This record gives sequence, structure tokens and C-alpha cells, in this order.
Amino acid sequence: MSLIWSEKIESYKNSISATPSQVTNYIKNKKLNNYQLNQLKKLIQSSGFINLAAEYGAATNQRYYHYSISVCLNNQEKKAFLRSNPDNGKSPEAFRVMEDYLRQLIK
Repeated sequence: MSLIWSEKIESYKNSISATPSQVTNYIKNKKLNNYQLNQLKKLIQSSGFINLAAEYGAATNQRYYHYSISVCLNNQEKKAFLRSNPDNGKSPEAFRVMEDYLRQLIK
């Protein structure tokens, strides 16, 4: 089983511009060992990630940073999207827990 991590980094020469001057896309693919895979399965179940709504955060007409996590467990696929914006509170705990663990795994 593999973990696929994709990340888009936008750089801005002008701090008030909504248009990035440079966009870099990173894709990492890491094969998980049995222990990592079992821990990830447990976290998906125990964190409540499967029960999250499909979308959280800012309205689509606001400026935001887009984060998404997709998992497939026991033939059940779950996608959760976060439009991160400081004015719209924190992401759900289950989203943060999953994101933190996935970041550790992909290192």
C-alpha cells in the first residue's frame, strides 16, 4: 500500500496579489510497511475522520488555502476538504490528527 502526497506551493512577489508569481507542484509516493498501514487504519477509525463532512472552512468566494485528505478503507472512500482561512476557525480535530500523521509518514 502506498501513501501519495501532493502539495502545491505558491509564491507571491506582490503580497497583496491574488495571482502567484510561481507555482511548484510536489508529488511524493511512499510505500507503507505493515505496521504503518495498520496504524493508519486504526487512526482513520479512531479519529472519526470517516464521519467528517465533505467540506469545512471559508466560503468559496473568500481567499483561502485548500487542503484535502482522501482515504479508502474497507472499500469505503472518504474525502474531506478544508478551505483554510484564519477568519473561519480551526479545522476539525479529526482532520488535524490525520494531516499531522500523514505528514509524519511522508517525511
